[in-house]
Amino acid sequence: SAASDVYKRQLEPYTFIWSNSVTILLYNTLSKKAFLAKNNEMLAPIILALENKRNLYSVLVDENKLQYQTVKDFISILRDSYSGDCVSLELCKNKPMVMYPSLNFNEDMNREIEFVKSQETLGRKILNNLISIDIYLGGTCSYTCDYCDTKYKQIRWCKSNKETLPYDKLHGLLSEISTLNSISVNFFGEIFTYPYINELLTELSSCLFNKKFILDYKYSLDHERKIAHLINSGGNIGLLIGDTERLNQLAALPFLHDKNLECIFSVEGESEFSFLANFISMHNLENVFIYPYFNGTNQDFFRKNIFQDKDDILVEELDKREIFMRQTLNSNFFGKLTVLSNGDILPNVNANSIGNIDHGIKNLIYKEIAEGSYWLQTRNKIEPCKNCLYRVLCSPISNYEIAMGKMDLCNVSRVGQTEPQTTE
Repeated sequence: SAASDVYKRQLEPYTFIWSNSVTILLYNTLSKKAFLAKNNEMLAPIILALENKRNLYSVLVDENKLQYQTVKDFISILRDSYSGDCVSLELCKNKPMVMYPSLNFNEDMNREIEFVKSQETLGRKILNNLISIDIYLGGTCSYTCDYCDTKYKQIRWCKSNKETLPYDKLHGLLSEISTLNSISVNFFGEIFTYPYINELLTELSSCLFNKKFILDYKYSLDHERKIAHLINSGGNIGLLIGDTERLNQLAALPFLHDKNLECIFSVEGESEFSFLANFISMHNLENVFIYPYFNGTNQDFFRKNIFQDKDDILVEELDKREIFMRQTLNSNFFGKLTVLSNGDILPNVNANSIGNIDHGIKNLIYKEIAEGSYWLQTRNKIEPCKNCLYRVLCSPISNYEIAMGKMDLCNVSRVGQTEPQTTE
């Protein structure tokens, strides 16, 4: 019968599919594995139909197409990876309902934005999008680090500031977020030269959010007793270690191994990394973070240690939610605000101000979600990534891309125009 000449190919709802003219990429979020297959003119229309949401992840295929090797290979990969199947229409009279994996973030966000536009005030729900705030208290800086104007634009770091953040403005911000127990607030600067430090510490004692003071390690050496007192009273401290000139003194700090203290190193090359790794191991440091810093000349260090290969991208294990997030928002940037000592608020340290601390945090969160270009900056939207097969599986854009002026920190051939290796 005519019906037996038609087969139905379907994908499972936990499978994602992307393609270009030569390669098909399947990602199974149950097994958390990626599978590559060859694409060609015979297979391409079938794949495009599967990619179309309206087809609910199933498509009818004529039996004569099943004789072609690329079609057979694709079906084999579908079946072997438990990502889909191809069945005779005789066995399955109705086209099955396979729900295309869809995302409710956008709808929720659009609904929220519409709600906000229809109300005069912003509901508290908008604050649920907040993850962290970095606050530069300002005031004088005792040190003259040569990376002062650049490092903070790549990694969370201190910087010198001309102004001091007025306490009435800071108090207004803190009172707006004081009951949010899931966010982190980081204070940068030489805290004991901040003129309102006593008022700040008193106010922070009743705030529910996670708080941390992040400062240059040399400052902790020069104010050891005060920092020790802060740690003993439950304060969390991050020490920024961007040079090695006083590491011997650091090693002798009595509170170096306290659970409330973390050491944050920046590295610019292989030899420095080896030296720091040795130092960390020799002194049994546990609460440690190491971040590369692009100084303008160490491209090779980044190419070797930061750039991703195709295999690095494909081997990362992602669930359905993570893939949706990468299609919609930038998890490196989303929900993170920076407050400068002049009161300006930025959605990213590399961005222009979206307003001032006086404007209220809810309004600025809404503004960045509705109009901004950082929190929702995905690889789908930028050159050259938006044409790349692996754009959704690739890790989100970070401040390193911005610092290097290069959005594709990878060694993936452009648009996947290489013959793929079919992987199991």
